[in-house]
Amino acid sequence: MEKHIKKILLLGMFILGLSLSGNSVYAEDYGGEYSQDHYETEFTNQLDALPNGGITSIVIQLNEVVVTSSIDHFNVDIYDALNQLTGSLTFDTSQDVFNWYAINFGSGDNGGDEQPEEQDDPCSRIKSKNTETIYHNKTEDLKDKTSLTYETGFAGTKSGDYTDLTTGGSTADEKYLDIIIDDDTEGFNHTHVDDYSIEQDDGTTVSVKPIRMFSPNDVNTLMQIVDRNKNSGDFSPYYMSMTSSDGNYTIKFTGSSADIKTGFNTPAWNKEYIKFMDNDLQSNEKLFLRFLQEKMDITGVELYKINDNGSVEKKTLTTNANGKPVVETTPCPQ
Repeated sequence: MEKHIKKILLLGMFILGLSLSGNSVYAEDYGGEYSQDHYETEFTNQLDALPNGGITSIVIQLNEVVVTSSIDHFNVDIYDALNQLTGSLTFDTSQDVFNWYAINFGSGDNGGDEQPEEQDDPCSRIKSKNTETIYHNKTEDLKDKTSLTYETGFAGTKSGDYTDLTTGGSTADEKYLDIIIDDDTEGFNHTHVDDYSIEQDDGTTVSVKPIRMFSPNDVNTLMQIVDRNKNSGDFSPYYMSMTSSDGNYTIKFTGSSADIKTGFNTPAWNKEYIKFMDNDLQSNEKLFLRFLQEKMDITGVELYKINDNGSVEKKTLTTNANGKPVVETTPCPQ
């Protein structure tokens, strides 16, 4: 039984290590002489000093260990996570007490049948956002404004409010929106307008052909939102959406804090982007995904298309049998 208790202790320490930055997870010694705070501090101190691969060397002798959490569900595959951490750990799951810890942890009872909600899935997030009444109505309003000669849009907040964005004017030089990001910012939706013409002072006209796909500046805006919230560890709520007559799209950040890159909101990046996108033989979806990969060297940004019927599709850059880049479309679950 002593060997089995050590394994539970290791599991408890690993769960605590995952959760020190956020959720309150701790170990309690029922019947022991020390309080929960004592063991929580002891676990924390030893985890901080733990070298790579050294988790199996730490054992705290307790009569019984119970791991509890302040959250209703703790969504983590314990076996997979431990195997990734150590590369060699195996567990004897023959005893019921270990099965309860490993499988039903955080369920709130000994049944453990309830499954965690997949709130971090981009498909679910996008579909949920598009079914919000206010967001949906404001997006439908944007669809009626793509024929204007300047961009329109709105900002969404974590608190659920939406505010219309302002623009500098209606000329080719003053068509962009004023984007302000603060701690309450969750995302933006804006238009990329149809082609239009501008009459010059000498009576001639200039044709303007906006690119109806995300720009480097749009990607930079998403990155700035994520960067402002990088300590939260949860990037799933944040979004950048684009509404156009060629389609409605959302980009989501699914990477880690190490993948956050900014600095793409410059004239030089815009100039390179316009040149790269000037290719009638490839779709804007493919060109954008290629630009992300080949020019911006960005990972962790995913492209989704929202169809008029409410369905959502993930667009992924892959290669065909000839090694040529192609866009793979994966429908999100209904």
